[in-house]
Amino acid sequence: MACQTEITRKVIEKGGDYVIACKENQPTLHQEIQEYFLYADENPKEDLQNTRHVQKEKSHGRLESRTYDLIEDCEMLHRFHDFAGASSIGRVRSRVELRDGTIRADERYYLTSLSGAGAIDRFAHAARNHWGIENSCHWVLDVTFGEDACRTRDEIAAQNLTVARKLALALAKRVPDEVVEKYSHNQAKYTSLKKRLFLAQLYPTFMMEILLANG
Repeated sequence: MACQTEITRKVIEKGGDYVIACKENQPTLHQEIQEYFLYADENPKEDLQNTRHVQKEKSHGRLESRTYDLIEDCEMLHRFHDFAGASSIGRVRSRVELRDGTIRADERYYLTSLSGAGAIDRFAHAARNHWGIENSCHWVLDVTFGEDACRTRDEIAAQNLTVARKLALALAKRVPDEVVEKYSHNQAKYTSLKKRLFLAQLYPTFMMEILLANG
């Protein structure tokens, strides 16, 4: 939390805006924003500056809809005075219907400095990009390390493993393709991140290439 408040201060000082995802590991922030939106849903006639943007997409045999809500200048914002420039709270509801009829729903909450004309469109763009990056990172970690299959119960151990996985991926990405090809005998299939880490197990010298690569 302290890290986030410092980041928001620096962003505002530089004249920028921010959109911060509020996750369940920040229980107070997450719960208060969630409860405020529930209140707004139940009291639609209240004088709340609530704007909405809806997106619908159909691709790869699935139908996806996202509903973006942004409430500006709400009374609860004074509770988050540590976040410089906090001007609104946001919510994103997604609903995905797969080809087999399976439905997946998700809901996320945000604290942001965005306000005024065009704020809802900027919020939707930022939240969509953040979601895409996070999903992409999770997919890579799961494919490469089987992260979803990890059954570590200890919270600190789980956090340490996540850091170690992300560090390993970041280091493996830095190695130039020509170096990978040299160790894989020019087999293109070994340029994937998973194969790069496999080569590091086979060749200690390639492990050093990963550790010492200049990205």
